Formats: sequence, C-alpha cells, structure tokens
Amino acid sequence: MVDQLTITTERVDDVVLLLHMMMQMGLPKVLNQHLPRHWKQEGLDWGWVIVI
Repeated sequence: MVDQLTITTERVDDVVLLLHMMMQMGLPKVLNQHLPRHWKQEGLDWGWVIVI
C-alpha cells in the first residue's frame, strides 16, 4: 500500500493588490473610527490589524 502525496498551491500575488486597494479606500482609517483603541495599546491600531 503506497500513500500518495497531494500538494495544493495558491497564488499569493493578489494579496499585494488587495492590500493596496484597501489602503486606497482608506479602510484602516474607517475601521479605526468604529473600533476604539485601548489606552495601553501599542503598535498597530485595529484598522491595520484587520486589513493585514
């Protein structure tokens, strides 16, 4: 009995395009208006976390 290996691949070149389009639409800024930031939170805000 021989097991057969199946490899599934996906193209990732569209991720950069989608990220750029979300940046052009101002999606991180819109999300930040609706998602408050905790006063101790450092680093990326919620809008960027969601977009990335």
